Amino acid sequence: MCSKNKSNDYQIMNKKARNYVVQLAALGALVGLAAGCASPAKPEAMVPKQFNIAHNHPHSTSLVVTGGKKTNPHWKSDISSEAFAQALADSIKQSGVFSSVINQGDSGYRLDVTLVKVITPNVGFNMTVTAVTEWRLTQVAGGKLVSEEYISTPFTATVGDAFTAIARIRVANEGAARENIKEGIRRLSELQLPVKPAGN
Repeated sequence: MCSKNKSNDYQIMNKKARNYVVQLAALGALVGLAAGCASPAKPEAMVPKQFNIAHNHPHSTSLVVTGGKKTNPHWKSDISSEAFAQALADSIKQSGVFSSVINQGDSGYRLDVTLVKVITPNVGFNMTVTAVTEWRLTQVAGGKLVSEEYISTPFTATVGDAFTAIARIRVANEGAARENIKEGIRRLSELQLPVKPAGN
C-alpha cells in the first residue's frame, strides 16, 4: 500500500515537473519575442532563387496585391502588401513567366494576389509559418477571368536560421512568402495562354 502511494506521488511530481518545464520554455520564448523590435518581411528575402517554369508567356501583366499587414514593432513581424508586391514583381521579371510587369491599363493581363492569411506561432524553437494566398489572373481586354487558385505554403525557421524568436518569425514569414511566390509562378507558367491576346 505504501509503495503504491509512493508511485502515485512520483507520478504527480513528474507531471508537475514537466508542466513547470513547459511553462518555463513558453515564458522564455515570450521573453525572446519581446526582446527587441519586430521588423517586417523584406522583399528581397521573399524572391525565390530558382523557378520551375513550363512556359514563358510573351505578354505583359500588371500587379495588384492586397491583404498584407504592417508590422507592429512591439509585437511580431508581418508581411505588407507593398513588400509582397515588390517581391512578386521582381520574381516575375527574374523568372520570365511574363515578358514584363507594367502599370494597370497598359498590360495584356492583370494579376491580383490576396494575402488571405499568414498563420504565425507566438512561441517555439522551430517556428512554422503558413502563407495562404488567392491568385487571380484576368485578361484585361474583355475582363475574362483566366485562372483563380488558392495557394498554401508552410515554412519552418529554426534556431540555426535566427537565434531570437522575434527574428525567427520574420525569417519564417519570408520563407513562406517565398515558397508561395515560387508555387504561384509555377502555376502561372502552366497556363495555356493565347499567343496574341487582345491588348499587350
